[in-house]
Amino acid sequence: MKRAIIFALAAAALTAQAAEDAPLLPRSEPYVPKAQRIPSREAPLAGAELKAQALSRLRQRFDEADTDHSGSLTRQEAGLAGLGYVEKNFAEIDSAHKGAVTFAEVQAFLRRRK
Repeated sequence: MKRAIIFALAAAALTAQAAEDAPLLPRSEPYVPKAQRIPSREAPLAGAELKAQALSRLRQRFDEADTDHSGSLTRQEAGLAGLGYVEKNFAEIDSAHKGAVTFAEVQAFLRRRK
């Protein structure tokens, strides 16, 4: 019993020391424990700035997903790129049933859903 307690205390001490020795990582990494994050010096975005940032990131992900550089995404391209929201709602976004959606169509869908 004493041996188990000593082992547990030693393991806890090693874990705590490892957390202290770990380098601080950027705040933008969501899976990094809070103790290891570098605090941001910038105020968090809100309102129009936050909306613009989200739209910019969506546009970037859309462009990265467009592997054939056609300016539109097929359901398969959206799925492979991890754009599950576009893939899941593809039939609604592609109201013309042409088999591909443009970024403007995705934006229009998001506005309608709002």
